[in-house]
Amino acid sequence: MDLAANQYICPDGYGVVRFLDEAVAAGFRSVALTRAALAEMSPAELRRAVEARKMSVTTLNSAGYFTWAEPARRRAQDTENRSLIAAAAELGADTLCVITGGSAEQPDVASARSLIAEGLAELDALAVAEGVSLGLEPIHPKDVATKGCVNTIAQARALIAPLQATGLIVDLYHSWWDPDLIAVAAEPCVRVLQICNVTAGLSRSADLTQGILDVGTLVDQITQAGFAGPVEFEIFAADHGQADVAPLLSAAAAWARA
Repeated sequence: MDLAANQYICPDGYGVVRFLDEAVAAGFRSVALTRAALAEMSPAELRRAVEARKMSVTTLNSAGYFTWAEPARRRAQDTENRSLIAAAAELGADTLCVITGGSAEQPDVASARSLIAEGLAELDALAVAEGVSLGLEPIHPKDVATKGCVNTIAQARALIAPLQATGLIVDLYHSWWDPDLIAVAAEPCVRVLQICNVTAGLSRSADLTQGILDVGTLVDQITQAGFAGPVEFEIFAADHGQADVAPLLSAAAAWARA
């Protein structure tokens, strides 16, 4: 398995160059970058840093967040989304991840989903113009209020059906329970698969062998169903609490090689 390393594993202030060097040393040939990287370097500088290490960028994370109530906050998000599309184009990222935003700032879930449909259609048009591929990520229902109120694979597929540049990102953390998880793998709309294990308390586990999921079997089933796109190892710094991520990257790369 050619596994990519997602930068979300890094604590604040870790430094994107350190992350890239440690990912290379662990054996990764591709990375997923976040807005933290863009805060350190311009997209052109990042592209050169990635290319100098003979790596590629699977995803840039994350645009979207369409459900802010305050007009000024929504305008600022729109500006940021446009900037992320331009950055994804400059980086040559395979996919720009899209997180919808939760329902908490809207009167109800239906209102939030209406804003999401409008915002995603506008973002899709911008992506088409820039030659950028978007990946809408369904979010676990426990985060419907705070992070995303498109929660099932079926909902996400219906939302992207009329769009040109938008496919899906499927994250095992969010979609391991979804009955459409394996079947959707045969669809060309799936751009990226993100993997981790999941604890009984529904947090991410950095150890791919420890948790409620048999990650290896799930990945095998998904690839055997037809998925052939990038696979990312994605956990967040809060999930592991370690100052040094190099051992975590090495363990994930060793699991992938095995």
